[in-house]
Amino acid sequence: MASKKGRRRRFGAVRQYRPGRWTASYLGPDGERIRAEETFATRKDAEIWLSQVEADLSGELMVRLWCGTRSPVWPPGR
Repeated sequence: MASKKGRRRRFGAVRQYRPGRWTASYLGPDGERIRAEETFATRKDAEIWLSQVEADLSGELMVRLWCGTRSPVWPPGR
């Protein structure tokens, strides 16, 4: 489903809670939704968090591919 402005995120989702705070989430490799541990004051902050997670995940995958390891560490940093 597209947002009001007709844009759709390539990675993850951002939504607003009633008190005006924002949250971000994405689907893990097992299909389970992974949510940010914190809420954000602005939509932009939530989008930045998602961008950082996406970069971390793609970086982890590239390192695994370069090193010849087929099973990536999930979640990153563990």
